[in-house]
Amino acid sequence: MKNSAKQLLYSFVIVVAALLFVLSVKLRFAQNYIWLLEILFTSIMLFAVIRIWMLHKQDLKEKKAASPDTKPGICLMEHAHQLDNPFRKLGHNAGRLFKKYINKGDTVIDVGCGTGIFSIGLAKMVGEHGRVLAVDLQQGMLDKVAEKIKGSKYENTIELIKSGVESTGLTEPADFIIAFYIVHEVSSAENFFKEMHSLLKAGKYLYIAEPPHHATTESFAEMITVAEGCGFEIAARPKVIMGRTAVFCRRN
Repeated sequence: MKNSAKQLLYSFVIVVAALLFVLSVKLRFAQNYIWLLEILFTSIMLFAVIRIWMLHKQDLKEKKAASPDTKPGICLMEHAHQLDNPFRKLGHNAGRLFKKYINKGDTVIDVGCGTGIFSIGLAKMVGEHGRVLAVDLQQGMLDKVAEKIKGSKYENTIELIKSGVESTGLTEPADFIIAFYIVHEVSSAENFFKEMHSLLKAGKYLYIAEPPHHATTESFAEMITVAEGCGFEIAARPKVIMGRTAVFCRRN
């Protein structure tokens, strides 16, 4: 069983153990020795959490050993299924996160779209007269998105684009850009923000989010400083589960 499958199994164990723990608390005054069950279920949850952490560390170690020249943090194809984690979908919902910045008919760029966790939601928001440019470095990721939208009305809205290593290669101006868990992967944050500035229409917004385990408070502050030096200004700092987040507006 692969580590990712084991992590999913242990996550399920945590949920079941938590439910049983709550049930045992409810029954505490109805039966004797219920506290033994509480100790048991708590132990199960702690064991599962520790195992998930150990498997995650092993994944990072194996990834580093297999690809010593790969920039840390890039989600490789063998881990693509983790991007569609059902728990992540609950916390990272396109409609809830981006509704303030998108109108019908807009052109939106989804930089590092991965398996399309946001692309389809964005397509719903821009409507049939809008466009979503789903960009990713890995063709395998784009193929995953293609499978999801095949035969649906979103095939005409979502355009799949394979980017280069140093640039997306896009030239079309956009009304909104998202870069979710992406900036820590690029070789030059300055070049990245300069390109995003060139693609974004004046007065429009760039939404970035970084995972805390890849972007510390200090490094994220540095990203903001670099973005401001490239012609952006902070418009908002929304709260996002498992993310350090900033919304930038293009000044000119």
